[in-house]
Amino acid sequence: MAAITKQFLSGDANGQGVAIGAVNTFVTLHTAVAGVSSIDEVWVWIKTQQANTILFRTNGVQEWSVANNPNTDSPTSGPLNPPYMVIPGWIFNNGTLIQVRVTVAIAQRIMVYGYVNRITP
Repeated sequence: MAAITKQFLSGDANGQGVAIGAVNTFVTLHTAVAGVSSIDEVWVWIKTQQANTILFRTNGVQEWSVANNPNTDSPTSGPLNPPYMVIPGWIFNNGTLIQVRVTVAIAQRIMVYGYVNRITP
């Protein structure tokens, strides 16, 4: 029977969120479990009050982005405040790096929150 343990994202040592302040620099949110027998189910939310394009990538390859504009109310193009889900329980393993980068940032104004359900055989 598999065991499931809830953990912080590896880039968030205390569960208080990861502040993204650097512009155009990828920040590692999480490094998935090593090997292929266990998996990490990753859940991530992002919160910002400024216009941005927020890019996510795994293992150095840009995979998806979220664009927002504080002048609209759309969850996908409006201010991402309150937090909006950007990784809905996708699974990773084999040491996959999950990273985020923003195109415009004011230090500490963009926060990424999340957790991992680690599933081991």
